[in-house]
This record gives sequence, C-alpha cells and structure tokens, in this order.
Amino acid sequence: MRIVLVDKDNQCLTKLEGILERSNPQDDILLFTDSYRALDYISSYTVDEVYIEIDMYDTTGLALTRQIKEMSKYIKVILMASSEEYAIEAWRVHADYFLVKPVTLEAIWQMRE
Repeated sequence: MRIVLVDKDNQCLTKLEGILERSNPQDDILLFTDSYRALDYISSYTVDEVYIEIDMYDTTGLALTRQIKEMSKYIKVILMASSEEYAIEAWRVHADYFLVKPVTLEAIWQMRE
C-alpha cells in the first residue's frame, strides 16, 4: 500500500510514519510538508491512503481533500486535527475518516477494520 502523509510539522510526520510502519511494515510511506507537492505526487502516482493535517500553511487540509476526491474517489483520505471541532467539516468534504491528534496505533487499527 502506498501512503502519503501531509503535515506542516516534521515531528508530527515522523511520529505518524512510525505508527504506520508498526501497523504494516510493508507500506510505502511518503512525507510532505507542502500541500501542493503532495497533490502533485498524488496526481502522478498511485496512492491508496492520504493522511492530511487540516491546519496547513499553504492551503487547508479540507481544500486538499476536495482536490484529491475530485481526482479519485478511490483514494482513502484521513483528515487529522488537534481537536474534534473539524469533524463535521471533514465529513462535508467527503473525507473517509477523521482522527484527533495525537494519532495512536489503536486508532489506525480501528479505522482499518
């Protein structure tokens, strides 16, 4: 499975990468701090899942989710935020899941069941 992680914070990206590697070590995980570079990659390569922080510098995770879903409804998009306040907005842009940070291994397992 190819997974893209998008977050403005490198430390959060590294932590999430570690959690996902424990969940399934065979996954191919790519990290992006720039939403537009992530979108360019997603439009050029096959991607199965995208984890996106809602609060980004260059655009919002909500806007990025809309663009990804316009490209392919088959890419699973997981939006993340530090509080539950964005859960309804995540649903409105057709995110597949919404996770409250810090993301845990248990949350990943529950989501993938």
